[in-house]
Amino acid sequence: MKTINKKFILTMLAFCMLFASLYAQQSMTNKSTAGLFSNEVDYFCNVNEWQKVKVKKVFGFVDYAYMHKGKHYMNAGASGKLGSLYIGGYLGGQTPKLTGKMDATVGINTIMTSEMLDGSVTGKMIFGFNNIGILASIKFVPENIKTEIDYDANVIIKNQDYSTDGMLRFGMNLGGKKDWKFSIETGVESQKNKQSTMIHDNLDVLKNDSTHHLRLLGSAGFELSKTETLRQELGFGVGVKYKLWEKAIAKDLEEKGKLDLQIPTSVTYGLTYTASKTFALKFSASLAMPITHTRSLDETIVSGASSFAGTRKKETRLDFTPATSLGLSWQAVPEKFALNFGISLSPISFSYTHVKDENRDTSDGSVINASKKDLWEFASNNGNKFSANSGFAWFITKNITLDADFNFFSAYFNDDFTFDKKKIPELLIPEIGLQLAIKY
Repeated sequence: MKTINKKFILTMLAFCMLFASLYAQQSMTNKSTAGLFSNEVDYFCNVNEWQKVKVKKVFGFVDYAYMHKGKHYMNAGASGKLGSLYIGGYLGGQTPKLTGKMDATVGINTIMTSEMLDGSVTGKMIFGFNNIGILASIKFVPENIKTEIDYDANVIIKNQDYSTDGMLRFGMNLGGKKDWKFSIETGVESQKNKQSTMIHDNLDVLKNDSTHHLRLLGSAGFELSKTETLRQELGFGVGVKYKLWEKAIAKDLEEKGKLDLQIPTSVTYGLTYTASKTFALKFSASLAMPITHTRSLDETIVSGASSFAGTRKKETRLDFTPATSLGLSWQAVPEKFALNFGISLSPISFSYTHVKDENRDTSDGSVINASKKDLWEFASNNGNKFSANSGFAWFITKNITLDADFNFFSAYFNDDFTFDKKKIPELLIPEIGLQLAIKY
């Protein structure tokens, strides 16, 4: 293996493993401009944008973010080229809380307890060649994982409450006058919620509410028009999500008929106005339109004996959620220092729901009678509707950039734009993120 290849691999491993005490894979410029302006940190693990990472050997970054309620995040990533093959890796998240203790009393039981709470860890690998990008990602979120072992009574009690998300994404750029870009993603999101007890090596499952979401998503985007100062883009997204339930608590218990199917669809319009070499403004408007169909439990089988639910609900729902974002970037010192600002707003949402309630014969599941209703709902200022961020980017050299994000707004208002006097103490310590990117 060539020396440059060895250095490349070792550098990537150092970037990704050094910061195991691990915010999302996102530049502070992108965060402070409501997701509208981007740089190489956003591009390097993007199946349609990785070609924008202009690097001779290795690109890498590390960042730190402080969020209110004592949450700390760190991320690290690196990428480069091995011949014509582009390769990148990322590791990030929030460090989980780990605890362990041993309780021992003479003549009584000896009990050891270990626990993992909160936190999240995400890992990514991307490969790119020609106009194609392939990304693999895995995310682990421990919510409450606890094991208690009673050595004297030979009892093991486990609580497994965590989620995982595995994903594979493929992207292709066709280029042309409209600069067409496509991507397709498949993945499984699992929510584990299981409690069990093992007594003298005999397993007894007390609870199992675990579920799995299978998904297949696709997206496409192209350039509507482009001049020296204006650029317009349009994007579409569509897919399907299907929910699966794990086997119920008892070994001889089987549940049938539950259904949870979602068809997410969206459309996004983007406008970029470049007034000069030092000032640019971006605007985005989107509409999310997911369709959801659910059915409650139909049949329960216990030791071969079947019984049907006395009531069963079937529901079809269509949601409409518009959102807008505005971001601006001004190079106060050209090619040296830029100021960034962004706001996002989703003031309203509305939905239509068709509901069918069935009263049934529990012996054979036949419908005795049923009622139908149609619901129209309209909501405004209903949580997560407004956000505002600011930040700066200091281009220390051509190859070294310090990127920062400051979320002062959260110290004054809730996300529904109502003032919260309880947040006044947070004015002294705003949410902040710092990111250092280096390439050579």
